[in-house]
Parts: sequence; C-alpha cells; structure tokens
Amino acid sequence: ILPEFYVEGGIEICGNEMSTHTAKKQIAGSNDLICNWTVMAGSGATVWTSSVPTNQITLDWSAIAVGSGRYAIQAIPDNPLEVCAADYTSYINIIQPPAAPASILGTTVICPNGTYTYEVVSPNPDYIFTWTINDGGNISTQTGNSINVSFGNTLPYQLSVTQTSIDGLACESDATTLDLFPISNFTIIGDAERCEETEGSYTAQLFDNVSYDWKIIPSDAGTIITGQNTNSIDIFWHGAGTADVEVTMCGMTQTMPVAIVGKPDPVISGDLFICPGGTTIISTVDTYDSYLWKTESGSTVSTLPTANLTVGAYELIVANSTGCENNLTFEIEGYPGPLVNISVNGTRLKCYSSNPPDPAAVLNATEIPTGYSYEWYLNGVAIPNSNASILTSTGIGDFQVAVIDQNGCETFSNTTTIHDFCGGGVGGNPGPGGGCAIGSDVQMDFSSTNVCNVFDFQNVSPNYVVGTVQWNFDDPASGSNNTSTLENPSHEFSKEGHYIVTLIAQTPSGSICWDTRLITVPIASNFNFGTACSNEVLFFEDQTGFLPGEVVDTWTWNFGDPASGSNNTSTNQNPSHVFVNSGNYTVTLTTTHGSGCSSTISKTVEIKAPPTVTFDDPTLSCQGTALNFLAQGSSDVLSYSWNFGDPASGDANTSEIENPFHAFETNGNYTVSCTVTNIW
Repeated sequence: ILPEFYVEGGIEICGNEMSTHTAKKQIAGSNDLICNWTVMAGSGATVWTSSVPTNQITLDWSAIAVGSGRYAIQAIPDNPLEVCAADYTSYINIIQPPAAPASILGTTVICPNGTYTYEVVSPNPDYIFTWTINDGGNISTQTGNSINVSFGNTLPYQLSVTQTSIDGLACESDATTLDLFPISNFTIIGDAERCEETEGSYTAQLFDNVSYDWKIIPSDAGTIITGQNTNSIDIFWHGAGTADVEVTMCGMTQTMPVAIVGKPDPVISGDLFICPGGTTIISTVDTYDSYLWKTESGSTVSTLPTANLTVGAYELIVANSTGCENNLTFEIEGYPGPLVNISVNGTRLKCYSSNPPDPAAVLNATEIPTGYSYEWYLNGVAIPNSNASILTSTGIGDFQVAVIDQNGCETFSNTTTIHDFCGGGVGGNPGPGGGCAIGSDVQMDFSSTNVCNVFDFQNVSPNYVVGTVQWNFDDPASGSNNTSTLENPSHEFSKEGHYIVTLIAQTPSGSICWDTRLITVPIASNFNFGTACSNEVLFFEDQTGFLPGEVVDTWTWNFGDPASGSNNTSTNQNPSHVFVNSGNYTVTLTTTHGSGCSSTISKTVEIKAPPTVTFDDPTLSCQGTALNFLAQGSSDVLSYSWNFGDPASGDANTSEIENPFHAFETNGNYTVSCTVTNIW
C-alpha cells in the first residue's frame, strides 16, 4: 500500500519576500519526498520550475511573481512508485509590497559631527518608515517620517529608508538610498574694493546646518552689520587701507582680501575773495574723476574741474576713480568796493588867463586807514605822476581819481569839474546870473554841530523876497535832500569832502542873487565785515574816510547785542565780536575828529544760524552688535561728524556719514556725539 503525500508551506506572502515549501509522505519516520516543482500564475502560465528534483524549494517571489494574485505550486514525485498520487498542488496568495519611497529630502554635502534632518518623500505618509544609517561602517536604524542624524569623520555616509504598509501582511518596500559626502572646500565672493564708510557684501557657499563664523582683520577696519552665523554678511567699512574678510565653517577657514579706498579730500585753489562785480576761477589741487559744483540753494554751477564763481556759498562734490565721494563747502566773499570822493578845497571857478592868474585848484580825495593808491584823470586822460590823495592842477575840465585798495579792488570817484570862469568877482559854482554881486543882497551863514557832517544854515539876506529862497548843498549823493526851500535848513552831508553850499533868492527889484560858503566835512565813518555763524568770531575793519591831513581820534563800537554785556561795545579801531545767537544785529560805529565832532554809521549784520541735529538711541544696545545710528539733521546739513566715545575701536570710533554703524565690543556706558555743518 503506497502512502499519500502533501506539500507544506505558507499560503500568503509579500511579493518581495521568500517562501519555503516541502514535500512530505504521510508516513511515520523519514517522510521527505523528492519532487520536481513547477510554479504557475493564475493565468496558468508557468513562471518557475525546479532545476533538479528536491524535497524542498525556496521561492524568491521578487523574481518570480508577475504581479499580485494566486499562484499554484505543483510537486510531481521524482519516483512515482513511492506514493499513490501522481502530483500535489498547493496555492499561495502573493501581495505586492508598496513601491520604494520616492526620495529622501536633505542635504547631501555635510559637515562631519553636525546634526542634519532628513525626510522621506512618500504618497503614504501613514506608512511605517524604517531608516538604516551607515556611518563609516557603523549601522544603526531609526523609524519615522524624518530623522536627525550625525555622521562622524569616517566614510562612507549612507542613508536608506523603506516603507511598510499598515494593512494586511504589512509588506515592506524596497529601500531608497541616499549617499552623503563631507564638505571638502568652499569659497568667498564679494566686494574686493569698497569706499570707506560704505557697505560691502560677502557670501560663502551655502551648506545646510552649518554655522559660519565671520571675522574682519584688523577688527577696527569694519563692522559686520548683518548676517553673522549665516553664509552671507554685510560689512560697514571704516577707514582706508587693506583688510581681510575671514570665515570659518566646518573646521575650514577661507580669507578674502579687501581694499578699502579712502574718500577724496578735496582742497581748492583760487581766490576766495573778489572785488565787487568780479568772478574767480576755483579749481582743485588734485585731479578727480568727477566734479559737481553747487550753489547754496543746490543749483549746479559746473561739472568741470574748474568753476567760474561769483560771491556766495558753494559745495563741491568730487569722486575718485573708485567712485568714492566727498564734499567740501566754501564761501567766495566779496570785498567791499573802495569808496572815494573828490572835492575842491576852494572855488571850482578858475581864470588862469588873467593877470595874475587864479591859484591852481587843489583837489582832495578820500583817504582811509588801510590806504589807497591813486591815479588822477583829467577829461578821461591819466595825469602823469598823479599818485597822491591831493592833486594841485591848473587844468580845466572834468577831474576823476581811480583808487586801488589793499585788496586790489579798483573804483573811480565822482566827477568834479573845474570851470573856466573869467567873468570877474569871486564865487564857487557858476551862478544863475543877475544884477547883484555875490553876497550882497542875498547872504548866508552856517554853524557846525557836534556831528561832523551835519551843519545848520541861516538865511541872513538883507534884501530878498520871502518865499524865493533856494538852497543847494553841492551833495548830489544825498538825493532829494540836496536842495531845500526852507529859510534856515540843516543838512547831513553824505561823505567827507569840501562842499560849496549856495543860497539863491530874488530881490524886490526882481534880480536873482546868491551867496556861497565852503563847507568841510573832515571824516565819514565806515566799516567792513565778513560773514559768521553764531558763536564764531566776526572781525570788523574800520574804513572811515577822511580828508588829507585829517585824523580820526577815537572809535566807539556798539554791536547791538546787549546780551553780551560788557562785550557789546569796544573802543578798538578794528574789533571783533562773538554773537551767541543767530539773527540780524545793528552794528554802529561812531568816530570822533580832533575838532570834537563825531561821525556815526550803522549797518545790519546777519549772523547765520547753525544747523541742528538729533538722534535717538538704537533700538538694540547689545554688546558686539552693529548698532545703526540715525541722524535727524536740519535741511541745511551738508556734513556729519560722529564720535562714538569708543577709542578702543580704532578707526571705527568716528564716522562722516549721516547714518553710520558701530559695534561696542565691551559693555558699559558710552557718550556718542554727532556734529553737523552747513554750507557756512
């Protein structure tokens, strides 16, 4: 009697696993049965056969299965006489595992001993993910959608991850593998050349989960304002010179040299003082790549290396070949023009053809404390060797004098005419004619006052018609005040000099008669001054005019600044004064003559207001942090000067831009100051 036989083995398995199947006889004792094996898919197609008869087979379903489904495993005894059945078929259900994870997210270039995060990419986030970490041959596992892992100093570095379904057999997928590599080198790129007090940007290659430690060598060459511990920083550069930007990452250090180019320091050349109506050509001592000359109001004057300028305040902005800019403010000041008056010490009516001839005319020109050089003209032609303030001449016609002051400024005087008058009698200006002698029916008198240029006149005519009086003070510079119809007028003469005052009136007989007197004004106060801001010294220069031979005895100044106390007045000839506050002040000079009279002049002096500036404390005040200081200056500010009260920071302790950065390396209290300057 032959025994039956059967096949042992699993009935369900994942498609990437192996199953074992054994043929056995149904007898006690040794019951293995040698068979020939065939595996068939559900379609009946044979997918595998054994190469030799054996009692046991192991099937690799990842190589055999053509998909999920039911497969038949048929065993045919190699010796059909051992058992009663010709074959035996068992069935197994193959379940295909999920596909391998799509990918692994995370950096592939790492810094040894750093911690990195890796995440599996899968459409089945609820599956079970199993990670295998190969750290230089040391194998470990973790589970989860993402893992944190640190690799040592020895290669290889490898990660693999599988996903296991959470239903049925919980089949595990094939692994997705990611090879990792250590950082081997890196570079820095950035601004190799920058202007001082500007920002530069510097970037090292970006690697994940790496800390970048940046340094500036020397440390006072610049301040890192953003980006420390990242791969990209911004640096605010301080003084001119060379520096290195150094960064250490993953135990490696790279250095980049940087040239910090100094701002140009323009120095101008040319006359900063000009005569009235003049211009001056201003240039720079050094040559620059660009120029911008601007007025006080900001209008462009020129973009050339030179500028032809008139009186005023200006700003010059220059740039060098690197594009570094700097500005300079300056003022072209105008010298006051020389003031000169000529007059004749005596009559201007001359008869040089009479016998004897009239004495030569003596013409006097104004003198001033700092002196003039003189050249006289007659009828527009220069008189040879006429270089003094007094001219004695027998010429007839129009006389003028040209003077040049100590500043080289030239001007011409008024014109005085010497008339050819041989009609007999004595007099001053040519009269209106008439039937009476000068000073007979019409007569005048005068008296001086304690003011050198103010005189009182009296009509003392014995024979005239009331209401016909006309005075002429020979002072056209006084405008409408040069004449009067009052009986007894007063007149304030405009300048030092000799004046022939004429009184004209009608007699009862209808004749027009006159009288004249020679009036001498010995001195006339005058002064010059420049420009100044509040709390600056302003110098005053006495320019009092006087006739040749006359002298000024005393000077009394009042600066119109009573708040300055005893400093509000001075008796110096050329004083100075400091106006604490800006505004307009009336400055008065009174001079006295040896005769006891005085002369007074007042001028308005404008004292410029200084610019203003404030700034708030930075929002952060941490040690070693680049703090941004923001100035709020008035609209007229042209330059800034910061001092951070931190001398240990070297070049970084000062700045000349509006909104600088500074890092205080030591904690404590610091006094930060900002000084601003306008065009004045």
